[in-house]
Amino acid sequence: MNTQSYIPALRFKWLTPLYDLLVGITMPERRIKKELIGGAGLTYNQQVLDFGCGTATLTMMAKESYPATHITGIDVDEEILQKANAKVRKKELNIKLLNYDGLQLPFLDNHFQTILSCLVFHHLTTENKKKALAELFRVVQKNGQLHIADFGRSAL
Repeated sequence: MNTQSYIPALRFKWLTPLYDLLVGITMPERRIKKELIGGAGLTYNQQVLDFGCGTATLTMMAKESYPATHITGIDVDEEILQKANAKVRKKELNIKLLNYDGLQLPFLDNHFQTILSCLVFHHLTTENKKKALAELFRVVQKNGQLHIADFGRSAL
């Protein structure tokens, strides 16, 4: 996957500043993310990755629910990560947020015990889904878990 072929949050870049407001109004985002976190069975001191963290809502909810976890959020969209960083700083949470090129995750093999991803995969082409999943399976530990919540098909 390269950063040229992803679908921006809410499909259009000009909607990025309104992402949290519009998603909060139009769908049960927090409920979906709460269920995803609950189903993941996070525990003390885990290494957790939020793949496609967007504005870091899921990342922050997971950290607030499990403060002793080490949570990293990663996304290809630099503009949405700026919003995420502002939210994380405001809440003073110890969360690492990273931008990546969409090709290779910048982590060692078997680094994470748990990987979460919410409302991301419908933004990827089928080919990019395969590449992303291969990378996620590379960085998750052998007995680790990958939890994905999403809907629909991508338009690409």
